Order: sequence, then C-alpha cells, then structure tokens
Amino acid sequence: MRPQIMAHRTGAGTYPPNSWEGIYRSALEGIQVVECDITFVNGVPFVWTDTDNSLLEKPIKSITNLSPDEVSSIKRRDTGGYLFTFTQIISLLNSIPHHQVKIYLDVKYYDSDWAEEFLPIPQHFIDLVIEKIIDHNKE
Repeated sequence: MRPQIMAHRTGAGTYPPNSWEGIYRSALEGIQVVECDITFVNGVPFVWTDTDNSLLEKPIKSITNLSPDEVSSIKRRDTGGYLFTFTQIISLLNSIPHHQVKIYLDVKYYDSDWAEEFLPIPQHFIDLVIEKIIDHNKE
C-alpha cells in the first residue's frame, strides 16, 4: 500500500484553510486526498469551521445561528471569497479534467442538536451526514 498525500484543511499552510484555492490547486498538483471541515447550517453542508471565524471580514461567533443564505454572503478577509457549500466543491472538482482527488470530511457539529443524539453510535452519525449531503445535492 502506497501512502497518500493529503491536503489537510484543503492545504492550510500552503493555501488558506477550507478555501477554493486550496481545493483547486491541490487537485491540479496531483494531491490524492483533500480534507475539509464541514459545518451544517440548517442541513446545508458548508466548508467551514467556527474555529476560523477570525478569518472572516466581519468575525462572528458561529455560522450555525444563521440561515444558509446569510452564510453564503459572508466574505472571507484572507481570500476575498465567500463561504461555500460542499456541493460547490463537487462542482469545482467535476470541472477539473482527469482529477483523482478524494474528499475527506471532518464534520463539525457545533450547536447541532441533531448531531448530538447520534454521537454514541458513529455509523448512525455518518449515515445522517451522507443523507443530508445527498438531500442537499438533489435541490
């Protein structure tokens, strides 16, 4: 088995954490795995973690208290871009010919009542996350 190179937090250290640039450049550079943080906002998976809120143009305590539309309009101070969803990552990767990138999700569950009930049984939690991402992709 060959080791795989992973871009942790989409290449943080080289690129801004949880960023379009990190995902895109990692894919172009042949990185095999891109790991990103996922925070659910009303069932919508956003590529973000509240531990990075100081990188926002207007820092806030948590994105989980906002609507998905409000989160999509939050601008990052480090990249100038806006927060984006997991679905948008899939679209980005699908636009890159011949990429071989796998995505690893680090799901955050700050203030998420729905997640806490599944924490004692990890498989149920994983199933719920996958179900929510599939449901969001159908929209």
